[in-house]
Amino acid sequence: MLKFREIGVDRLVGLAVLLAVVAAIVGIWSGVIRGETAGITIGNSDLNIGSAGELKPLSGWKNYGSEFETAGFKSTRDGIVQLKGLVIGCPRNDGERTIVQLPDTVRPDAIRVMSGIAEGPLDRVRLDVTDNGWVVYRGPLCSGLPPDRENVWVSLEEISFSR
Repeated sequence: MLKFREIGVDRLVGLAVLLAVVAAIVGIWSGVIRGETAGITIGNSDLNIGSAGELKPLSGWKNYGSEFETAGFKSTRDGIVQLKGLVIGCPRNDGERTIVQLPDTVRPDAIRVMSGIAEGPLDRVRLDVTDNGWVVYRGPLCSGLPPDRENVWVSLEEISFSR
């Protein structure tokens, strides 16, 4: 049987530090395998290990333009999903309210009612994120917009939730 005095306290501390580093590395890489984001920052670069992706706008919605962030998401190891991007569209009926659909791996377990920044007289608009991954615009249909508005833009940047 080993005695602590024979091993030396400094060696025990070194062994404990080594085990902690190995456990951290295993935890990060197991998150990568599951498709999660570790969110590691080294210097000025952000290594988004894991789930980050673009989302294709649906139902007449489209990305606003090349100078702006496209619709997408980032997911952390802690289960936080953050949407990004600026989209533009003109829903003419209830079937055109769905902006994007999230992949299975980043959908909430229940409907989340959110508020997003929108254009012009709307300023803020209700956005629902459903448990089947739909991000749904709940603002006025095009018929309810002022005559000088053909489209409305909506920012997805403030939408975040836990899975």
